[in-house]
Amino acid sequence: MKFTTYDTSVPVGIMRTPAVQAPVAHLRFEAGGQQEAAVAGAIGKVIDILQKRQDEEDDIAVQEGMNAIRTAVTEKLYGEEGLFATRVGKHAKGLMQDTESTIRDTAKEIGQQYNGRVQRRIAAGISDNMLNYMRSAGTQERNELENAATAEYSANLDGLSNTAGKTWMVSGAEDSLLQEGRNLIGERAQKLGWSGAQVRAMETDFTTKLVAERAGAMIAAGNTDGAYELLEKHQSDMDPERHSQLIQPLTKQRTEREVQMAAKSILPMLYNVKTGLFDEDALEKAATQYAQVRVQGAEGSVGWSGDAGIDGEINDAAQEFGVDPALVAAIANVETAGFDQNAVSSAGARGIMQLMPGTAAGLGVNPDDRRDNIRGGAKYLKGLLEEFGGDIRLTAAAYNAGPQAVKDAGGVPNYAETKAYVEKVQKAYQENKEKGNAGGGNVLGITPYYMGTQDGISADRLQPKWKDGILGIIGGALKDNFGLTGVISSTGRTREHNREVGGAEHSHHIDDGNGGDAVDIVLPDGVDKSAIVKYFKSTGAFEEVLFHDAGSGDHLHLGGYKGTFTGNAGTSGYTYVDENKKAAFIAAVRAQASDQTTVWKKQQHALLEHVKDVVDEAGGRAEAMIAISGIGGLERDAQRAAMKYINEVYPLPGKHKEHIQGASGKEYTRDDIEDAQDRFNEYQVRRDDSDDTISPKDQTKYNKAARILQDVGLAGSGDNTASGESLKMAILAVRRTSNDEEAEWYLQQEENGGFSPSEARYYVEQAKAEMKR
Repeated sequence: MKFTTYDTSVPVGIMRTPAVQAPVAHLRFEAGGQQEAAVAGAIGKVIDILQKRQDEEDDIAVQEGMNAIRTAVTEKLYGEEGLFATRVGKHAKGLMQDTESTIRDTAKEIGQQYNGRVQRRIAAGISDNMLNYMRSAGTQERNELENAATAEYSANLDGLSNTAGKTWMVSGAEDSLLQEGRNLIGERAQKLGWSGAQVRAMETDFTTKLVAERAGAMIAAGNTDGAYELLEKHQSDMDPERHSQLIQPLTKQRTEREVQMAAKSILPMLYNVKTGLFDEDALEKAATQYAQVRVQGAEGSVGWSGDAGIDGEINDAAQEFGVDPALVAAIANVETAGFDQNAVSSAGARGIMQLMPGTAAGLGVNPDDRRDNIRGGAKYLKGLLEEFGGDIRLTAAAYNAGPQAVKDAGGVPNYAETKAYVEKVQKAYQENKEKGNAGGGNVLGITPYYMGTQDGISADRLQPKWKDGILGIIGGALKDNFGLTGVISSTGRTREHNREVGGAEHSHHIDDGNGGDAVDIVLPDGVDKSAIVKYFKSTGAFEEVLFHDAGSGDHLHLGGYKGTFTGNAGTSGYTYVDENKKAAFIAAVRAQASDQTTVWKKQQHALLEHVKDVVDEAGGRAEAMIAISGIGGLERDAQRAAMKYINEVYPLPGKHKEHIQGASGKEYTRDDIEDAQDRFNEYQVRRDDSDDTISPKDQTKYNKAARILQDVGLAGSGDNTASGESLKMAILAVRRTSNDEEAEWYLQQEENGGFSPSEARYYVEQAKAEMKR
């Protein structure tokens, strides 16, 4: 028997070979017992040695197996094609379970090479180490799945933004895409437990990206107006700074286009392209009117109609006649159900205030002019209020049914229409008054606009009184009144920071713990600083209103907020002239005039070149005059150039001849011909002037000049100097008669114009030439 062979079913360390002892009887009774005992002891020692050797071999095998398993598991988990490398993103789901299976399968596969005791020891060791692998797998599985969900969420939002850009031509398509995005954000927020502030931040970021993508696509396609309207529509839901960046160039573009359109519409009334002269007084007046900016007052800014122009006119009229603008607005609203200046009733009442023509005439106003119509209504209301002791009900009733009807009824007449009218006016008036009395530091009628801030600047550094919406009101005032969007560049700051930026020692910006009391606002270049300062001073809301460059660069500084903004340019507001806007208008008018002049000169030059070609091909002076007689459009200078060219190509007889004989046989001096030419040129200038009326006496003089030029070949028969009406009469005469003599007689009759014989003869000739053409 070989002692290296043992039963593998017996666990290591359990089997212990007992010491060999000789039988007692043998020891007692046999002499050889001592020898056998010695042999048994030797065997026991051998077995102990063998057991120790086996334990050592098992230890080596366990270590070898564990190393092999670790190497294999590491490759299967962390290798290039391992689980941890390939199970990423949404594919990481089940990674922890698969990691456990991989470890167990690997251990089983490698353990098969060893005996049972080694396998059991390997399994125990693997169980202890498996927890570390499982923790790593669990962490990776969670992280990868979360990253995948985040990526999918972000990709979905980006996809919506891209779709918004690609479908920019579909009106309103962004609304459904925005709603879909908000739903995704809501689901994500619920899953991750976001706070309300986190949700709002995500919605703002998403809306900003989507609208920016869509606006960019519109701009690229040339639809800048659509981009502007889109940005205006979603302004309140976007990041203020990004919105400002996007809309400012569009606002500038729209302003420039409006200036160009205004200049184009007024140019024909200001400039004569033929003479190159401006009506400077009219240009100044037009520019001043165009550049007028209306700044609403506290009551006027309530927004009676939703139209700043109408609101301003209501406030102006109310102030002029001492009437509550809320009442004027209420009457206007009820009268036309929406402040409609084009409204005309079945009875003939006209405009916003529904004035009858006779009433308007008595009030001295034009009912078809909106401002005048409102003035007339306010003036009429003033009289009714005085007549009925300030009673709003009776005044409203009188406005509807007439003052006599109210007097006869001793109150509101029992007319269903009038009673309903009075009720509507009272309700509208009360609503308007409530608007006017609204408090809370808000400026009535100004739509809040929250400006962006520069990096590191926060409204939290301001005193509490600044946090009741006033920043939105300041932004809204700049936007509504001046079309500007600014960026806040400074709020509260420490004394040390104030010194670093060069602020005043007692600056309102200094925050000693309760917040600063000033804001700096950076505005686009070229703003009308004086107008902005005037506006904010007129509100009475700030101790300091100025532009300066200390602290945070050139900016509007508003310091020492008094806690209320209701002063807002007084009761009725005011109008000022935006000098930058005025200068831009004048520059646009002059630039367009210059362009027109350039085009006109090119046209005249081209026409003159054509005339020269015609003259060259004519073959003679008379033929040349006849040939060019049918060419219209030559202005005075071009006409002179044409005649000069004809004289060069086909000169008149030399100066040594005293007289020139015409085709009729009549002789003319050179002075006669030159005078005739001057008169003919004068006629052509006057003929083109729509404001100039040629008298019969002057017409006769021009006719004579034309006959002389025609006789000597300096004008063709088509060079007609006849006035329009005279020519029509002559054409009629030729058509109604059988020959020239009868036509001339016809024109000499008093009822047909009473022309002299020579004039009649001339007009008949001109009529025949005209009819041939």
